[in-house]
Amino acid sequence: NAKFEVLNNGSSFIMSDGTLTIVRGGGGIAYGDLFIRPQTASVTGGTIYLQTVNNISAPEETFRIDASVALNNLTITGFDADDATRASLTVNPLNLNGNLVLSNANSYLTTNNIDVSLKGNMTNNGNTSCYSYGTNLTTFNGNTQLINGTAATNFYNLTIGPVTSVTLSH
Repeated sequence: NAKFEVLNNGSSFIMSDGTLTIVRGGGGIAYGDLFIRPQTASVTGGTIYLQTVNNISAPEETFRIDASVALNNLTITGFDADDATRASLTVNPLNLNGNLVLSNANSYLTTNNIDVSLKGNMTNNGNTSCYSYGTNLTTFNGNTQLINGTAATNFYNLTIGPVTSVTLSH
């Protein structure tokens, strides 16, 4: 099983506020670390954090993500270069009703050519390689959104709309 898993008939995932923090990636190949495929879901708020800690015996870790429902905010935070956090999409597109934050230069999202859709802001406080897009489509489809942070973010295929405005800054 995954570290955090909601699955099967009769299952429900409800998140309206608060935080869910998964520390130390490296879940199994079949299910990974964050595996959310409930029969019913309601996500109206909250933040999911994927992060590593300073751990000499467990270096850089990969968190595998598969969610069949839209999540709210997702924040990826690596500790340092030796303890980076690498999140990796496995099957379903990543749909966020909130923000995507790559906290620093040790925080990575690899899409594996799987689409990403955001209704909130995207913050890249790492570098241009922190968002590894492959051949995916990244869609910004909220109202007023920011693509910001301390680093430029590159996209393979980008769609903006229908939105009021998207502001790019770094």
